[in-house]
Amino acid sequence: MPESKRIVILGGGLTGLTAAYKLSKKLQNESVLLLEKTNEIGGTARTIKEGEYLFDLTGHALHLKCDESKKFIFKELGLMKKLDVVVRSAYIYFDGQLVPYPFQYNLSYLDEKQRDYCVKEFIKTQKDITPYQKGRSFKDYCYSFFGKGISDLFMIPYNEKLWSIDLSQLSIDWMEEYVPGPDYNKVLEGAYKRKVNDDSGYNTAFYYPKTGGIQTISNAIYEHVKDLTFMNHPATKIDFEKKIIYSIDRSFKYEYLISTIPLPNLMNISDLYTYADRLKYSVVRAFIAAIPRLDAPKCSWIYVPDASKKIYRVGNYSWFSPSLSVDGKDILYIESASSHDLMESLPTFQEILSELRDLSIFNIDNIELIKIIDIEPAYVTCDLKWRDNISCISEKLKAYNVFLAGRYGSWKYDSMEGAIIDGIASANLISNFIDGIHDCSHVQL
Repeated sequence: MPESKRIVILGGGLTGLTAAYKLSKKLQNESVLLLEKTNEIGGTARTIKEGEYLFDLTGHALHLKCDESKKFIFKELGLMKKLDVVVRSAYIYFDGQLVPYPFQYNLSYLDEKQRDYCVKEFIKTQKDITPYQKGRSFKDYCYSFFGKGISDLFMIPYNEKLWSIDLSQLSIDWMEEYVPGPDYNKVLEGAYKRKVNDDSGYNTAFYYPKTGGIQTISNAIYEHVKDLTFMNHPATKIDFEKKIIYSIDRSFKYEYLISTIPLPNLMNISDLYTYADRLKYSVVRAFIAAIPRLDAPKCSWIYVPDASKKIYRVGNYSWFSPSLSVDGKDILYIESASSHDLMESLPTFQEILSELRDLSIFNIDNIELIKIIDIEPAYVTCDLKWRDNISCISEKLKAYNVFLAGRYGSWKYDSMEGAIIDGIASANLISNFIDGIHDCSHVQL
């Protein structure tokens, strides 16, 4: 006989934890249940201990722009004194040198021929600039707003490595907040005057825990919801008609379901399994390594647009927090990506070492591999059919009181702050239903 719960939440990442926290404040704890398939909370916003080393599942940074998320993190969770503000220090490794990020505002670091070509092609875009239109491809967007020079030298090769897709097939519906259009005056100024620091983009500064890694944030939420969380309880089957979730050794009947687990996984354990094939994603292989501090890159991260290399980014955890350094060693994450159906193309550590030697970004004579991590899914592939597919699935599920939330639950590109906001919004949405407020058009997920 299924156990009855008013609300079941799938997934103990940031979104699921936040939704559980907010709902438990409004309802009695016995009305809310959080199911996490592993014995750890945090989802991809998790910190791993391997011997003496502590590191996150690749780079994680908390950007707080909204008053609601700031109130949640600082006041409700009381994390103000546990977080440092970290100023971004990012570079692009281009033609044997480190060019300050963003590329388009630092063209003076290029040779004269490359710089002049980028400027000329960028100016052309200003004469016939195409308005931002949903549904267009990312490649079209790059050429329309940045011109061929900046696009071909950085924007396209880097993003094709990151997303593991031909950018003519990648939508721009996801990117308004994350890829701002170029500022005309800044492009021209940066082409003829070297300017290392710039405040462009959403991640110019971010919060990071002073100790304990990014897991500190998930742990702070979990302290409030541990009594309503079942660990090691994956959902193995869902009957949307009967509103029953089956786990390993028990089942649960619910009124409302919030799913934050990867959407293809949800589809595959239900009668909607045929929809899973419509949902594409990339896999990231992260090589976690220790390196003497004197040899480590002195920055947050370095982008590698070189199309002949599989590495797309190298980051330094110890730049985020000195507490992650061990015995004079900094901890790096070195990332490569592939589409989910081409994982065999992901590199070995020996291939990574060979690429690092070729690139000569930093001295790797004394680098030490700590762990190799495959993150699957990593980035949702927002292809040209992505928005229609998600809308179709979401509408079908809402008919069964199933609500999608979070980066992987809603199947979108998003930040840590976005995951928290989604958790708050999904809790508000269900609270409104319970209170009899059925017009929830003002609540956005």
